[in-house]
Amino acid sequence: MSKKYEIFLFDLDGTITDSALGITNSVMYALKKFGIEETDRTKLYKFIGPPLTESFEKFYGFTKEQSLDGVKYYREYYAVKGIFENSVYEGLAETLESLKNEGYILAVATSKPEEYAKRIADKFDFAKYFAGIYGATMDGSLIRKADVIRYALDNLGVERENYDQVVMVGDRNNDIYGAKENGIQVIGVLYGYGDLAELQSAGADYIAKMPEEIPAGTLNQMPKRQGNKADTPTITADMMASLLPCLAMAEKKRLPALRPTQYTKSARPSCPTPSGMARR
Repeated sequence: MSKKYEIFLFDLDGTITDSALGITNSVMYALKKFGIEETDRTKLYKFIGPPLTESFEKFYGFTKEQSLDGVKYYREYYAVKGIFENSVYEGLAETLESLKNEGYILAVATSKPEEYAKRIADKFDFAKYFAGIYGATMDGSLIRKADVIRYALDNLGVERENYDQVVMVGDRNNDIYGAKENGIQVIGVLYGYGDLAELQSAGADYIAKMPEEIPAGTLNQMPKRQGNKADTPTITADMMASLLPCLAMAEKKRLPALRPTQYTKSARPSCPTPSGMARR
């Protein structure tokens, strides 16, 4: 099978792990230090993904100084309890193992402090799938997603002219904005904390509803988004299952692989036949 990408960069929160409980408990703890009682946990899901300082300033009107204090209080809880109030999404480990076995290079690029990201990866036993786990600095000198992505790729030895071989996998718009700033395409995942409207509006090139659908992004010629945002392709696990025999045949008989755009809502495509193929 022809590979469009060689390197997969994965976000952490909402992409690899369901970290809502630990993050929201930590935010609640921090807000209480400012006399703010937030009882609706779902209102705090917007803290998952973006840098904490930005979220405190944006959602609670904190000054820069207050936001830094907010991060300090957040970490008082998170470093001890919140970090492990966490779990790996079902099916994600199998997806990572499959991609790694296929020869893809996998790495984590997160706005979470790298120190925390590595502790989580070790605790939940997924560090073994990744060539590197890269994140923000504790002092905030490296925190923007675009900068973390460049930092990750620099450490992986990827030159800028080869960024077209990289795809970012994430669940929030900051993942997409950071990737796009670097000229990298994005697989947006819907099982995390961003919804379809957010991912499409930010410019996701591809949508995966579940972890097992992420490998569909390895198909040659992932369609570019054009025109209506609703045109962003969604590849389901059912679609992917029907593609696999075709891809195997294509590899064996040197036939071109099917493309996601060959799907319609009403029918699945049939595998291409030799009579319709150009000779190689």
